[in-house]
Amino acid sequence: MKPTVNKFTWKIGGAAGNGIMVTGAMLAKYVTRAGLWSVDYSEYPSLIRGGHNVQVVQVDDEQIFSHDQGNEILVALNEDTVRKHVAEMSSQGAIIFDPDRLTINDAMLGGRKDIQLVPVPLVKLALQEGGKDLMQNTVALGATLALLDAPMDLMDEIFKDTFGEKGDAVVQLNQKICKAGYAHVREQHPAKFPWSIMPKPQEPRMVIDGNSAIALGFLQGGLTFYSAYPMTPASSILTTLAELAPKYNIVAKHAEDEIAAVNNAIGASFAGSRAACGTSGGGFSLMVEGLGLAAITETPLVIVNAQRPGPATGLPTWTEQGDLRFVMHASQGDFPRIVVAPGDPTQAFTESARALQLAEHYHLPVIILTDKYLAEGHWSTPLFDRGAVPMQRGGFVAPHEHQGKDWYGRYADTPSGVTPRPVPGQAGGVFLANSDEHDQYGFADETAVNRLMQVAKRNRKLESALPHLPPRTILWGEPGADVTLVTWGSTTISCREALRKLRTAGVTANILQILYILPFPTEEVTKAFASAKRTILVETNSSGQLGSVIAGYTGKRCDHQLLKFDGRPFWPEDIVSFVTSLH
Repeated sequence: MKPTVNKFTWKIGGAAGNGIMVTGAMLAKYVTRAGLWSVDYSEYPSLIRGGHNVQVVQVDDEQIFSHDQGNEILVALNEDTVRKHVAEMSSQGAIIFDPDRLTINDAMLGGRKDIQLVPVPLVKLALQEGGKDLMQNTVALGATLALLDAPMDLMDEIFKDTFGEKGDAVVQLNQKICKAGYAHVREQHPAKFPWSIMPKPQEPRMVIDGNSAIALGFLQGGLTFYSAYPMTPASSILTTLAELAPKYNIVAKHAEDEIAAVNNAIGASFAGSRAACGTSGGGFSLMVEGLGLAAITETPLVIVNAQRPGPATGLPTWTEQGDLRFVMHASQGDFPRIVVAPGDPTQAFTESARALQLAEHYHLPVIILTDKYLAEGHWSTPLFDRGAVPMQRGGFVAPHEHQGKDWYGRYADTPSGVTPRPVPGQAGGVFLANSDEHDQYGFADETAVNRLMQVAKRNRKLESALPHLPPRTILWGEPGADVTLVTWGSTTISCREALRKLRTAGVTANILQILYILPFPTEEVTKAFASAKRTILVETNSSGQLGSVIAGYTGKRCDHQLLKFDGRPFWPEDIVSFVTSLH
């Protein structure tokens, strides 16, 4: 078999509590520092312990966007891992396992004879070096690097970064245990493995997940208050901001429930803070009344909805794009809102910073719509452009501008729909923040004339915001392609990987990513459809929600649709197979 350098997929499987995710994260950091590109993704059931957990890391010497179905190295910490994933193994791929804990027979391999078995006494080596049995994952990491003929020195710094806060003794112990796994494979399995790592020079980049990108984007955008009740897959936004709160002098509040979380954020925003809150679809359901309160009181509010499959509790730890229609129309009545669906960590960072600015400048709700795949997946990513969204406060009435007046016309009609707001305690800035329809001072007013004026005023905000939005659609790939994949959110990543494979298959394709769902880019989408030869809608939901939104705004329908709603992201092979079947 011809050797393959810097292109492979690695997978580790076992029960919860076996350190599966941290092992995958360290391997992803290793290959990124070796000058390569990686994407990693975890699948786990909604259990505290037990169940089948798996982490996959795909590596390439070119930028990759999502993982595919192949697998060259499988670290099996239990029998279930072999049975579930042996069919994905490439010919001459390797299974690393502990022969003291697991016996692999022909039945488990499905009769396959083209797979290399690499027995490594994972637990025994960990204990011999002074560690615990749970450190078998660190032994497996060393074994992996030896199999790939990769240099060990890069791992030393990664252990320092990962465990440095626990002290030098912990760092050195992990280094020693990893090297024990490395040495064992070098001595006991010297045969050349068909896949290898060869480090190369690189531009600085990082390994980051979508939730961390959102948290950093919030900090870049001037966030001072974040509230949430932990709900998968949005929880790590809260934990990341809580960890960084002392350094950046912000409040990261663990609320008692989602109703409190949204109301805390509204209160902080009303007081003048740049505030946001986050949840998943079930928690967003509880935030809906607060969303309407922010809208009618014209209080800036940013909400992150990291989607997972519903309805009800649904699949708590899996991915889907089923909340698009929901967030577009949530809460009773009509009012303007902005809905943005970033498709990768860079977009998540930039648009989170922008969301705070838009909400504050135009006094309306901004909803950031992500999903489990983007929220918890990790990508090798170029360093973020911190100047992409310059931080500018706005939307406030100038200090003392209305001093001496008893009441301030906070909701007075303006051409832009935005009336500068005072902060509590500001001289001359007294008004009522009233959830009933109200006049310019906030007093309840049910007259037809006032109602028409206030609704029109609020609706003008989107027109005012439009010049300050980035391009709301993005075309990936060359214009004039034979096929245009129409998508949004994290499915864009799978489509971008499919583009690489379609190019190899001789099919020209591009992607129309709709970044801003509201205000909907009607003109841009209409123009893109007019120039497209064949359009394919690609979404992870069962009803083609984006497709119906496009039809509603433009009257255009995609020629074909490819939908997936089993809780898993698209394999790029799914997309390639569908596209090629149409040719």
